Amino acid sequence: MKASVRDNVDKIISTYLNNRAFTACAVGVSRFNRAGISGTDIYRGTTGRHYTDVKVDKNSLFDVASLTKPLVTLLSLLSLIRQGKTGFHEKLDSLLPCKVPNDKKNITLLQLIGHRSGLPAHRQYYKKTSQNVRLDTNRICSWILDEPLQNAPGERYIYSDLDYILLGRVVEYKSGEDMAAYWRREIVNPLALGGEFHIYGEDTATKGKYVSTGCTSFDEGDVYGQVHDENCRAAGRILGHAGLFSTLHGVVSLCNCILQSCLECSGHPAYEDKDIRFLLESGGGSQWACGFDVRTGREPSSGTLFSERTIGHLGFTGTSMWIDIHQRISVVLLTNRVIYGMKANIFQKMRPLLHDAVMGAFSSKIT
Repeated sequence: MKASVRDNVDKIISTYLNNRAFTACAVGVSRFNRAGISGTDIYRGTTGRHYTDVKVDKNSLFDVASLTKPLVTLLSLLSLIRQGKTGFHEKLDSLLPCKVPNDKKNITLLQLIGHRSGLPAHRQYYKKTSQNVRLDTNRICSWILDEPLQNAPGERYIYSDLDYILLGRVVEYKSGEDMAAYWRREIVNPLALGGEFHIYGEDTATKGKYVSTGCTSFDEGDVYGQVHDENCRAAGRILGHAGLFSTLHGVVSLCNCILQSCLECSGHPAYEDKDIRFLLESGGGSQWACGFDVRTGREPSSGTLFSERTIGHLGFTGTSMWIDIHQRISVVLLTNRVIYGMKANIFQKMRPLLHDAVMGAFSSKIT
């Protein structure tokens, strides 16, 4: 990474730290060439706000929010598909251990993955309980199945947390075990990345490693190791849509695997490259390549320098992952932007500026 580019990125981060867009930031960049993956962390900021003066370092665990969807739930499902325990076209009636209402029986696994089930985007289920009573996952799923569909399955795209909460339950039903345990064994352990992740509800990480995200309307207690998503916090464990904490290296490593699969380079032993590519071809012209986000709009958060063959995902806490298949580059941004509340406009301005600064370093021909 050129010194001038590093300085430019550092200036952007410093400006937005001073403007109270977040108190912690980490940026990771990796590039794939014929010799393999080469990666570098080009920025590590400082967290010193909200109950802690702990510095951000390579061990800092960020609440990655909705990055849980592609990195945990989706990869776990792809592993189950490779094992023959489910398939993209299996219907919801046989994907769950409970009775499924008639209007939802024919929803397919692929429609859930691609946010085309017809289910609503979000519901505040955490309001049905208190801080002292945890929501049972089966109860949450039953509430989801009772929701009226917004449209017929497959008819249109609605980005839905509810889709992925159900998918998390599918992983557990089809694997016969807790999703966290299945994901660690099948996805994380083969990559020797165990220390890079903490899953909400586990007791495996120390307090000092967490990056604060602040209190929520559900629980105003200790923020360390507490996921920011209220439904997930009310359940006291990871759900299919949220609950993963990760270091910068952890997210970058999983992005590298996905990129290698897109390039037919055997990205991971637990799932098939062809299944990743099938998902990318199954977006139906929407703003999603089934299970992933793509560059959309006049001012995409990924900036202007990623190619059209780019997939990724955003996280509510101020995280993102972008994988440029054509340029063979992955860029990961981790922050805690919610610590100051919902100052979305400030953070939205920073994202494209930072991504353009990073991608400007890779204008040379890929070898």
